[in-house]
Amino acid sequence: MQVNKHRVEPPSTSVECYWKKPTLSRVGTTLKYITVQQMSKKEVPDRPSTSALYTDFILEAKKRKLQHCELIKYQDIMKTTFNRAAISAIEEATRMQYKSSLWYEMRYGRITASKAHEVSVCHTPDGSLVATIMGAKIPDTIAMKRGRSLELSVRKTVSTTLNKKIMWTLCMPRQSHACSIS
Repeated sequence: MQVNKHRVEPPSTSVECYWKKPTLSRVGTTLKYITVQQMSKKEVPDRPSTSALYTDFILEAKKRKLQHCELIKYQDIMKTTFNRAAISAIEEATRMQYKSSLWYEMRYGRITASKAHEVSVCHTPDGSLVATIMGAKIPDTIAMKRGRSLELSVRKTVSTTLNKKIMWTLCMPRQSHACSIS
């Protein structure tokens, strides 16, 4: 009886593996190249522009008469304080971030997008997260030192390869988003 059972079952090699190779690993072997759309199975929805989203949020918050929203509380002050000239001056003065004391001063007490995520999953009321938001230094690792030492040569290589000038700034915020700059 036992012998017949084994003959009826399909061989173990004919069963599809329970794990699949990542799509990107096929590039260079079975695929010449792959696009971002081919890598994702989900359809990415169109997102509204940042300024439209910001404006919609402010209008909705005012309509609901929100009282405890920092964005609304300082909106008028931020519009006058962070004008185009001030934003440009800050951007220029804080290039080469790790060398700029002004960059650290501008970020003091700021909640960036990555910090907002950390806050959302943090369960400790007073710990290293609060300390880093309030300006505590992060230890300088070997990888961070290596990244800083290679940054200039990588920037030159990419600039030469793409035949484009690469600015030292990652982004230049618009004045309309001054209160949400992070």
